[in-house]
Amino acid sequence: ENTATDAAEMTPEDEDLIRIPLTLLKDSLDLQEDAEASSATDAAARNLWHQRSNQLQALTYELCEQLRLVLEPTRATRLQGDFRHGGKRLNMRRVVAFVASQYRKDAIWLRRCRPSQRDYRVLLAVDDSQSMRNNCCMQVTYDALIMLSSSLQMLDVGQLGIWSFGETVKKLHDFDQPPFTAEDGIQVMHRLLFHQSRTYILKLLQAIVHEGVASGHERQLVLILADGWFAESPDDPEIRAAIRRADQSHIHIVYILIDSPERDYSITQHKKLMPNGDVVPLLDLFPFRHYIILKDEKSLPQVVC
Repeated sequence: ENTATDAAEMTPEDEDLIRIPLTLLKDSLDLQEDAEASSATDAAARNLWHQRSNQLQALTYELCEQLRLVLEPTRATRLQGDFRHGGKRLNMRRVVAFVASQYRKDAIWLRRCRPSQRDYRVLLAVDDSQSMRNNCCMQVTYDALIMLSSSLQMLDVGQLGIWSFGETVKKLHDFDQPPFTAEDGIQVMHRLLFHQSRTYILKLLQAIVHEGVASGHERQLVLILADGWFAESPDDPEIRAAIRRADQSHIHIVYILIDSPERDYSITQHKKLMPNGDVVPLLDLFPFRHYIILKDEKSLPQVVC
């Protein structure tokens, strides 16, 4: 006698009905793990920023004072001078002499002609490639980023932007965002992973020139924080042409070369064989005219300025 089997065979439709909830559950667990990892990374970045900001406070103030001497005020906002024929405000010290002279000494007006505020467009570009991690440059880079961003903000330098670069260029803090704060710094450090496999310096220079020309700003400063290693040859003519275009566009580039503490990885110890058979130090071919070698964060205020 034929009876119903204890376990009916599953149709393809039944398998799909089971597979779909399992897939959704796996995706949900993956998202939960990603969220937990992101939260842990954010907490680590927050602790690192606050801890190093406190430890580097004295050096940051020193750097700020050094930058104050280099980045002179550009916007006239303070009253100054003894002018005739009108001004913004009366110079009360001259009014008595004006009355006593039968109204002949009439240079009694003050005008806003004394520069007191800065209007610069400053970009911090940070190498986000694996070579920064492999060459033990991460800690000095973090410290330099904290000191530079904090001192520039204290100085009220104008517009501040922070980019990362490697295989691609990413905007971590754009120029049109509100003034840079500690929370912005934490988010920047959270997004700096030093995982990009290569460093294309030409892509960065092209992005700098494109953005700088579009802004039309007359005073632009770019500070590149990197270890000096990039995918292109250091004597690549396209790199030098891009640097010339930046100079012509009023973009002043300073390369802060984070040198490895390990002698074998230090760029100062490497040389290159030229086609004619000569062996020259790699830094002799370095395309950036304005560069400094930074070995530790304590020397940053002196070497930058």
